[in-house]
Amino acid sequence: MVKDKIKIKKNTLKVMFLALIIVIITGLIITFSAPRKISSEEIKIYKIALFESISCQYSCELIYITLNNQTQILPSQQCIQSCIENLKTKGFNNTKYKDSDLLRDDSLVLDVTTSIESCGQIYPIDYTSSLINNTDFVNCVNSELSLIKEKYPYISQSNSSE
Repeated sequence: MVKDKIKIKKNTLKVMFLALIIVIITGLIITFSAPRKISSEEIKIYKIALFESISCQYSCELIYITLNNQTQILPSQQCIQSCIENLKTKGFNNTKYKDSDLLRDDSLVLDVTTSIESCGQIYPIDYTSSLINNTDFVNCVNSELSLIKEKYPYISQSNSSE
C-alpha cells in the first residue's frame, strides 16, 4: 500500500492562511459596520414619547409674548422647553430614527404632521393684526391630537401602564 502524500509548499500555505484571515476580517467589518436594524417595538416607544411631547407642548398655558414688535398669544416657552427636555431625559435622539423608520407599521407621525398643518390652514396667522391670537390654532391641534390618540390605542395604553 502506498500512501499518497499531499505536498503543499510553504508559500501556498501562507497565501491560504492570509486569504482566510482576510475573509474573517472582512466578515467582521461587514457585520459590525452594518447599521443596526431598529425594532418595531423600539420605534413604537419613540413614537409614543414623541406624541406625548407634542401633546405636552400644545397643552402649555397660552401667554402674551411680544416678538418683532407684535404681541402674540403663544404657548409658554418655558413649558415647551420643559416638554422637550422631558423627551430628551428619556434618552431619545431624533437623529437616530429615519423617516422611513417612523413611517413603518403605522402613520402616527404622518397623521400628527398633517393635523398640525391642517389646523394651520384652518386658522392662518394674520400678521397684519396688532395681536396675533393663536388660541384657535392651538385648540384645533389639541382636538386633533385627541382624535389621533383614539385612533392609535397603544398611545393610551402606554399612559395607563406607567
